[in-house]
Amino acid sequence: MGYIEKNLIAGEKILYRTRLHSVAVLFPLLVGVVVALGGFYCLYASMAQRQNATEDAKLWAGAGLALIVLGAMTVLVAVLKRNATEMAVTNRRILIKTGIMSRRTPSRSWGGCWGTGR
Repeated sequence: MGYIEKNLIAGEKILYRTRLHSVAVLFPLLVGVVVALGGFYCLYASMAQRQNATEDAKLWAGAGLALIVLGAMTVLVAVLKRNATEMAVTNRRILIKTGIMSRRTPSRSWGGCWGTGR
């Protein structure tokens, strides 16, 4: 049972329920993958220079690991944001819940919605 079900008014029924579209995650996913690929390239360059045992190989390895972690964090934040957003239309109001730790929950009654015909 999600946040919306827990906070329904007596007699209120959910007519439609949704979350953020997957397209909202697409750009951060692409950015995260490109950054992580750059990190894997840095690790590959580090392995290629490992036989020389220079300081550059350690620098490439550190940069590669940092980029992989940054790419993974970018994807993780986007997926968490998508999963932490709930939207619903009930027979009395429109509910939107965003956030994980702190919640922002604007709601609007049908009387305040333009074009609803009510």
